[in-house]
Amino acid sequence: MTTTAKAEYSPQRLEENQGNPLIEAIPRRLSPDGLITAVARLPGFEPAQRDWDDFDRELLIKRLERCVIPLSVYQDVYATMYTTLIAGYQDRNPMLPASREWLYGVTQNVQINSKTTADSILITGLSGAGKSTLINSILSCFPQIIEHENYNDEPYLKSNLCI
Repeated sequence: MTTTAKAEYSPQRLEENQGNPLIEAIPRRLSPDGLITAVARLPGFEPAQRDWDDFDRELLIKRLERCVIPLSVYQDVYATMYTTLIAGYQDRNPMLPASREWLYGVTQNVQINSKTTADSILITGLSGAGKSTLINSILSCFPQIIEHENYNDEPYLKSNLCI
C-alpha cells in the first residue's frame, strides 16, 4: 500500500536546508516515545480467551508473529534513516538553478562531474533476527510520496518519492 501525504512545510534551522521544499516537507522527527507508539504492534488479549478451546487459542498464537516490540536499536536506526534522508536532499534543492541544470543534464545524457548518489545504510544480522521488520516498521513512519501544490505562495506542482 502506498502512503501519500500533502506537503506541510516546516522551517529549518540549518541554512543549507532552508528554502528546500523537499526537506521542509519531510515530517518532523518523532520523539523516542512517538517512535515507540508509531511502530509498536502488540497483540490484543482478553482474559476470557484463556477459556477458549485449544484450536482457537492456537490461532491466537499466530498474532505473536505480527507483534513488534521496538528495542533501543529502533531509535538508532530511525535517527540514521532520518538524517540520511535529509542529507540526500541537501544537494538536490529544486529551487536552485544548479539543481535544475543537473537534472536537465541527467535527462540529456550530459556527463555529470558531481556526486549523484546519496549515502546508504547497511543493516546486517542473522536470518530471522528482525531486520526486515525493523526497516519496514521505521519506513512506515514516513509517507512514501509527498505531493506539493504550493511553496512560498507560488505554484509548485510536484510529487516526490520520500522513501
